[in-house]
Formats: sequence, structure tokens, C-alpha cells
Amino acid sequence: MGALIKQGTKFRMDNSSYLVRSVAREHFDNMIFYSLFDDDSQKVNNARVECMTQPELHKKIIENEAVIYERASDIPLQKLLTENQLNQMQLWQAFFDLHFEKHSKNFTAKHNVDETIEAFNWSSYNSRKYSRSSCQAKIKVYRDSGGDIRSVIGFGYHEKKNSKRLTAATEDLIYEYFCDYYLVRSDATAKSVHAIADMLRVKIRELSKSKPACYPVIPCVDTIYRRFRETLALLTTQKTLSKAEARKLRYKLGREFVPEDPLERVEMDAVYINLGLNNEANKFLGTIVMMIAIDTCTRCPLGYSICVGKNASESADLAIECLKSVVTPKDNPLWPCFGVPVRLVTDATTATKGNMYKSLALQLGANPVVTRTGEGWSKPFIESFFRTLRREFLSKLPGYLGSKTRINNRHLEATEDAELHASMTLE
Repeated sequence: MGALIKQGTKFRMDNSSYLVRSVAREHFDNMIFYSLFDDDSQKVNNARVECMTQPELHKKIIENEAVIYERASDIPLQKLLTENQLNQMQLWQAFFDLHFEKHSKNFTAKHNVDETIEAFNWSSYNSRKYSRSSCQAKIKVYRDSGGDIRSVIGFGYHEKKNSKRLTAATEDLIYEYFCDYYLVRSDATAKSVHAIADMLRVKIRELSKSKPACYPVIPCVDTIYRRFRETLALLTTQKTLSKAEARKLRYKLGREFVPEDPLERVEMDAVYINLGLNNEANKFLGTIVMMIAIDTCTRCPLGYSICVGKNASESADLAIECLKSVVTPKDNPLWPCFGVPVRLVTDATTATKGNMYKSLALQLGANPVVTRTGEGWSKPFIESFFRTLRREFLSKLPGYLGSKTRINNRHLEATEDAELHASMTLE
């Protein structure tokens, strides 16, 4: 069994977008006919029609030569780096190479770091000599990311331009209101963007009185609009549409995110849980990474997988185990949900870019859809689920320090970590 590519499917190949015009069901292999597609004008180039077999497209997807997407904003793009960022990447890569060549263990030990600092040629990169604490922090981030040099380089102001920083609690509330009052099919509960902005401001004003630390700033209407525009480019035209057109647009978006039937659209992502776990002998095992898949029609979790370790991270094995959990029946009779998704939406992380994961998804019959990494609006329901999980459950567990992927550990001392606060076991 393989994933069925349907008419209207959009995919990216050789830096161009294509739309599947038709699928001919033949005896051996289905034949896919496709044409160039302009994402800006939403028009198909009728001058030329090309074709390939379905297994050929599957092979290109598995080998990362093609990618299925839903909207133009989902196409994974590599953000351009400034000259200073490129120089920083070269500097720290050379520093790490020298450091790991000199030392095979105790990478953040004071004497080892000091030795590398003195031996490194900072002047060749027109750089000042960094302090020991800065180098230790860079080494830790580099190792925790699995050797991703991009993780040690700041994003820079140019990538944060025109975006106002809000607290995590405020962002959570915007996510919830967007899911609960916009991506719905019922006129009784659906609200316009302006109405949602007014509701959010009133709610945040109330919460700022009881929880001033979590809600220190009441976002203006323009800031809330900008959050919606970051989600869907179509929303920028919302203010110029008539009520009837706006309703059609909302229904179109609602059907895209909230399908009519279960398993039509499943969102899958991982959450880092900075909670230390011990074994029965009270020996520290590490922190947690959990991958969860949720059905956007029923909002029911379909499966999950967990990794525990001192350097736990997203991996292809974690994604494969989660997919296995989605498609296999559960032992718990109170959790009857399982099945093969039609569209399996993930972001472009290393966990879901592996050949094994894509091959398994396609063989089972699921179409893996890729969105941009770091843009949670492309998967609003799984992100909303994670926020509820953090706020209502994880935050109440003893030893929970937050999420590694979010800047919410400023209340901790430099020496505090998950191992120091670990008190729970796997049982």
C-alpha cells in the first residue's frame, strides 16, 4: 500500500512549484500529470503538462528532492544570514574543532576551556577574545543541538524586525482564540479578526491585574492583526472583503485546517520537557522529548513517542515510533483512536526529514506535508495542545523547569539544572 497522490496536490521540485492536474490509474503504477503552478497568482501553466509515475514521485520525496506542501508560506526556506552571522559561524566552528581535537572529555571544564581560549587565533576572525563563561555556554548549546552550528548564532535584529515581543502566556492566549473562534465551521462561534482582537484585549486587561508578570503588556490591535497575518497570507485581504466573501474565506480556511472527517489532517510535532527523571536507584537519567500526533478534526491525540536521555533530542526514530503509535490499535480500550492519516503535517526538522520516516509514511498510505520550522501557525492545533499541556499539566509536576525551546528559565540560577531538581522516576 502506498500514499495516493490526488488531483490538486501541490509539490515543490527543482525550486519550482507544481500542481497535480490528474492521476491516471493504470494496472501497474498510477501515472501523475502535473504542470507548473504560480503560488502568487494561484494559476496553473496550461502550456506544458509533464508526467511521472507515483513511485517516482515517492522516491523524490523520500530523497528530499521534492516536498508536498499546502500553502506557499509552508515551503521551507533557508533564511539569509548577515555577513557578521556568517563570520560568527566560521569562528565558532573553528573554535569547536580545535576544542574537541584537544579534549576528548570534560568539554566545559574550566581548565580545558581556558586552554582552548588561549590557543585559538581570535584575531584571524577580527574578533575579541570571548570569556570562559561565554565559551562554555556556546559549547553546551552546540552539543545539546547535536552539532548544529546555526544554534550558537543569534538570529539578529533583521529577523525580528517589525515583530513585537510578547510573553509566552500572551502568545498562548492568541493561539487559543485563533483556534476557538476563527478555525471553526459554525457561525454561532465564529468571530471576525477584529472581534477576536477586541476579545483578546479585554481578556488580557483582566488577566494583567491578577497576573501582571505573565501579562505585563496589552497588545494593540495592530500587533494582533500582525500575528494573524503571520499565520495566513490570505488574512491580509480580510479587511477589504464583504461579509459574504469573508465567510467563504473562513470556511475555506476552516476546511483546510479542520477537515470534515477524522484522519484527513494530522499534525505531528515534538515538545522538549525540561524535567529531570531518575531511576529506582535515584540515578539521573536525563530530560524528556515527546512527539505527539493530533487529529485536527476531532482534536484527539492519535499517538505519541518518548525519548529520555541526558542529551535527548528529536530524531528519526522518535518520529517513526510516533507514526507507529498513530496507526496501531491501543491497549487501552478508552483510547480507541488509530488509523492511517491522509495528510501528515510536520515541520522541516531532522526528525521528519529522514528517508526512513518518509518511506514509512508513504508505504502506509500517508502523504507527508512539510511546513517551515519555527512557524507554529502552520500547525495551530498541535501548538495549542502543547501550550495547554505545559500550562495545565507539566507546570504542576515537581522538578519541571520549562521547555528547552522557549526562553522561560530566567528565574533559575546559573547552577540550577534538571538534574538538581530531579525527583520523579519513569514509573
